[in-house]
Amino acid sequence: LRERRDIFFGDFAAAERSLRALVEATPASHEARRLLVELLWETGRDAAATDMARIGLENLSSLGEAPTLWVAHDARMPLWAAQLRAGGIDEAALTQARREFLASWERRGGAGADSLWLVAWGETSFSAEAAKGALAALAKSPGSAEALLGPAQIRWGRSRYATVAAHLGRIELLAGNSDAAVTHLASAAAACPAFDAPFHHVRLPAWHGEALEAAGREGACDAYGRVLARWSDVPTSRTARAARAARVRLACP
Repeated sequence: LRERRDIFFGDFAAAERSLRALVEATPASHEARRLLVELLWETGRDAAATDMARIGLENLSSLGEAPTLWVAHDARMPLWAAQLRAGGIDEAALTQARREFLASWERRGGAGADSLWLVAWGETSFSAEAAKGALAALAKSPGSAEALLGPAQIRWGRSRYATVAAHLGRIELLAGNSDAAVTHLASAAAACPAFDAPFHHVRLPAWHGEALEAAGREGACDAYGRVLARWSDVPTSRTARAARAARVRLACP
């Protein structure tokens, strides 16, 4: 909780110290590694993020396929996606990793279609083409946004629902569906607990601002302002820099 709180309030230096200590003391602490990878990418250290993700995947490979009881706790796809986003691998490598990931959970069983979509597609799509592929996969299983969000809200509770809605909105935005993006991102913003997912919580208003802009609606300035309310003192934050530039572009008061 301390590391998540530090991230939320923009004390990245303290969060990094704590996360590095956790990863060094317990190399199998994949949640700490995931947070550290996110922090490294957020602060522009792509090579370090790639290396940290690669080491985590090497550790996980020794555990065999589906190395956890719950698909939402399986760190493989987030770590592969981190390498893609940081430029360490290409889309073809991620696509192959996704096939292997889905096949491993199909063999194992016990994972819901909504959980699989979120981890395999929702959290790993960063381009317009990938987003369209994610929506095509959603149309096949679980079948629709309503099918995805309904079970999530009931089974996972407020925090997980917010994560699902946020990534669905982000993907709709990337795919060019700005109105749908606004709807899902607004829903996520109303449900997102700050400390459960601090990166999502602060990036969410940035995505919402982009969607509002794309849809020609009001409110983008306020959305970008919420990002800066948390991370304005983090000069290396990609998200804060983009939000600040957007406010200048829009001539926000």
